Amino acid sequence: MGEIGSSIVPFSVEFEERIQAVWRLGGDEALLTYQAANPTHLSKRADVLREAYKVRMLAHFFTCSVEEVRSWPCPVGSHAPEAAGMIHCDFEASFVAVEVQSFADLSELGDEVAVKAEGKLQQHGKKYIIQDGDIAFFKFKIPQQALH
Repeated sequence: MGEIGSSIVPFSVEFEERIQAVWRLGGDEALLTYQAANPTHLSKRADVLREAYKVRMLAHFFTCSVEEVRSWPCPVGSHAPEAAGMIHCDFEASFVAVEVQSFADLSELGDEVAVKAEGKLQQHGKKYIIQDGDIAFFKFKIPQQALH
């Protein structure tokens, strides 16, 4: 695995464009109606992206704020400071710790409070290897010159 050309994901660009048009013109409700009427007509977009990440040996992690949720790619096996550096190079240099919960745990338990109550919100240091689907909150020190 990890070699260019090692996988094939059959898909139809025409069909994917049609599905996108249904959503663009009618929103989520129209897409759900279409999918209910055509249960075997499934988009392969997620499969294509998943396979592309696998072939390129990439994982992804999330960062969250009140305003947005973002997904960031990083090489499989990246330590937390390297992953922080994917967001901004200063984050890698000034990394202190990372608070991590898995997307699977958050989905199962419903919210961060429940994840924490179950002991699944963990703090790690520089040696932590980011796992695919981690939700990360990076902690870093602000250089003294930036405070003045």
